[in-house]
Amino acid sequence: MKSGASLPYNADMSHVELLLPFSIPPAALAQDLMRQLKAPYLAQLMKRTRSAVRQNFEAFSQHLPHEIYLTGQISLAKQKNSAKTATPFNQQFDRIGTHNQMQKFGLLPTSGFWFTLYPVHFHVANDHLVLIDQRRTDISPNESLSLFETASALCQEAGKTLVFGDAKTWFLRADDWKSMETVSKDMACGRNIDIWMAKGAPASAWRRLQNEIQMAWFAHKVNQEREEAGQITVNSVWLEAGSGELKPCPDWTFVETDTTLFAQHQAGANAKQDPKAPRQLFCDALIEPSINSDWGQWLERLQGLDQTVFKELHGAAQDGLVTSFQLIASDATQIACFAADPLHRWKFWRKPDITPLFSLVTP
Repeated sequence: MKSGASLPYNADMSHVELLLPFSIPPAALAQDLMRQLKAPYLAQLMKRTRSAVRQNFEAFSQHLPHEIYLTGQISLAKQKNSAKTATPFNQQFDRIGTHNQMQKFGLLPTSGFWFTLYPVHFHVANDHLVLIDQRRTDISPNESLSLFETASALCQEAGKTLVFGDAKTWFLRADDWKSMETVSKDMACGRNIDIWMAKGAPASAWRRLQNEIQMAWFAHKVNQEREEAGQITVNSVWLEAGSGELKPCPDWTFVETDTTLFAQHQAGANAKQDPKAPRQLFCDALIEPSINSDWGQWLERLQGLDQTVFKELHGAAQDGLVTSFQLIASDATQIACFAADPLHRWKFWRKPDITPLFSLVTP
């Protein structure tokens, strides 16, 4: 979009909900990051919000807070607990994920219990394995298809069906494994995988299949070529989610650091949504640098969001085209809602300030 061009705002977009996973930095770095962060539009938005409503999560949960929030099974807006009185979230919730994920690829099975399967890299440490962030494992479609064919044959021998989604996302049908408890790859990323592996009666059968895939891939031509080229090998798979049917889920619109927010929204997935419904926007730009402890990149991406998404939201608020909004921030153990409603009256006298966001950091 050219500088100075008017934004094609949707006149019916009166409420916006923006989910920003890992926008809460770690306590050890919070002060340094806050001093370096240049985010004037975020500060303008934050000054209009109420005190955060926060929900805590257990440190060893199966899913990250934002992953549960995305399913619509927790609503911070309806809670009355403050940031000082939040209690741990009960992890008993419906498993929603694989069928909804398959739908994005035009795949919608009419029967069976399905898991999401990711080709990944396990780093061998001194006495344990560490799951490397899949975003940093560059797998081409041709490489993925070649590895998929090998894995699919092994799954078929084990009585399972493997379906290809894209280079980094596959789907496994395992009707007799529906009781198995899995952990999301982003929750387990960067840690000793021992305590994050799938659990339950079917877990031993899954590990046998996983080991067979690992052995078959060890000498696979794809990994040989990747190793020769100095690339990270694709030496294992990670199983997560699991669902038996498609279930209703909020219709989130994904936005990137350089997204023209309202133009994409008007023409995107939510275009057919009830014009009176909240516009739910999800930005995952901060997840990768956070789980990889790349805080320089975290700063760059947050400042990039400030000049695009936050700037446009602030402009829409100033013009009265957005009358209320929620900024949903999170880290690995908490999620918090900063709400502003209505924008044109709420604490207009306050100075721009990002410290409320950084005040949520926990030791």
